[in-house]
Amino acid sequence: MRRRQRITALLGAAALAVPVAVTLAATPAQAAGGGLKVYTLTRAGAQLNGPISVVNLSTAGEQYSTSGKTLTLPAGRYAVIADVWNQKDQTDTIGGQIVTVSASKTVTTTIDARKGRPVSVKLSSSPGTGYDQEIQTSVCAYVPDICVGAVGAYNSPGHIYAIPNASKQLHMGYMSVWNKGFGQDVYAARGYYTGNGMPTSFGGTFSRANTTTVTAEVRRGSNWGTSQDLTIQPQGPEPLNMLFQEVASGGPFTARLHLTAGNWSLGADDSASGGGNLGSLTQNLSAAPGRSYSPIFFRSTFGPAHTMPYVQNGRANFWTGEMFQDPTSSGTDATVRATTTLSFGSRTIARSTQSDYGTDNSSFTGRMTSTGWYTLYVDASRTYPTAARPAYMLSTASTLRFHFYANPKVTSLVPGFLTQFVPSGLNMHSAAAPRSTTNVALWLSRPANPNASTPADSVSSVKVWASYDGGKTWHAAPVTHSGGTWAARVTNPASGAVSLRSTVTDPHGNTAETTVYRAYAIG
Repeated sequence: MRRRQRITALLGAAALAVPVAVTLAATPAQAAGGGLKVYTLTRAGAQLNGPISVVNLSTAGEQYSTSGKTLTLPAGRYAVIADVWNQKDQTDTIGGQIVTVSASKTVTTTIDARKGRPVSVKLSSSPGTGYDQEIQTSVCAYVPDICVGAVGAYNSPGHIYAIPNASKQLHMGYMSVWNKGFGQDVYAARGYYTGNGMPTSFGGTFSRANTTTVTAEVRRGSNWGTSQDLTIQPQGPEPLNMLFQEVASGGPFTARLHLTAGNWSLGADDSASGGGNLGSLTQNLSAAPGRSYSPIFFRSTFGPAHTMPYVQNGRANFWTGEMFQDPTSSGTDATVRATTTLSFGSRTIARSTQSDYGTDNSSFTGRMTSTGWYTLYVDASRTYPTAARPAYMLSTASTLRFHFYANPKVTSLVPGFLTQFVPSGLNMHSAAAPRSTTNVALWLSRPANPNASTPADSVSSVKVWASYDGGKTWHAAPVTHSGGTWAARVTNPASGAVSLRSTVTDPHGNTAETTVYRAYAIG
């Protein structure tokens, strides 16, 4: 049975249901145009008009059209790729042809599903009863350094085929997933054919004993939405990274995956109750026999990361869009609204508001005229105008305060360190037990910026405070430093939530203060 699911492509995903026309421009060296007509035949030999991808192998230009039509194209070499989906026998056959279009002539080519060979992917032993298996394939045209015109297909075993072709410019990837349902182990295998054409047989048998076990937690608390999905995506030679599969949903939950060797990307998508994606987090891993991973998504605490203020051309600059980051994942959840203020001594010299909802306006810049002490203060909150924020949500607001000495004529990163708070021992709802003690790892970082140099800086002292009333009052927490790592011990209240603040000082008196409100829950 052919089931709908999402296939993504980093370069040129094919939307098979809706042909899209894109102009394939001619280079000055190309001759006048000619015609191309592509036929697609089912496994029974019947003509079946459907979506096709056409790629100019000289320019990497691509378009999606329909077989059976005559296309007018600049003279040159082209790759034609199609998934022949036949509803009568519920089969997919994916394949491609390389053709040459000549001036003032119409060339024809046929993608014949009868030439397809089964894509057979197996495990060395059965994962157990009740498992459904789905196989995905993707074929693209490889033009130096990029893979374009990708076409994807997905189906159950015995209903998916690929057509052999010796052209080195046709690349193919496949992935198979065995899934029994929510809360059950998931198995996934991947493979690819690149640089030597599409062979005469496809797939393989993979050892269950050599898979990497991944125990993934998708927690609840720092997410805005009401439901989360866990996805897997193979990484590596294109078009592997054009394959994609959802393997679990709900939240919070734990999923156990068994992945064959190679690089994979795990993602957690956050959705609102009325539909619509609010954000996506990803983590990459390398699977190999004997390895295991335990990634956590939507862990506490979301806070500032990845971006430092810098001085360039007499201005202080800061990107506020990354004021809320999962400590161990890349990506964002919901959107950011921030107000940023730049002061020189006691005088405010620049102030503006940034928002990345529906725009790309998350950049602050403030003019600096004198050498001396400056303060950059960022007050940010998470927002999403079309979806209500759940009452339990954590990491709702964060602030940064950099107090630093700078020369406006020197392009440089601002002195200081970001702090990411990583509480341990929390449950799946990002909560600590009432009246317990939580160890909070302090990840100090000084991310480089390509626009500015990164002078060496060191840490002189770290202080941490906790608040149990939303930031009205603050209580000092003891900090330890051992083996290059910093941590704080926070005494938890009986209920509510804990906000966290740190101040990092360097030997020159520059300070960086990081605050995250509702960093983790109690209960």
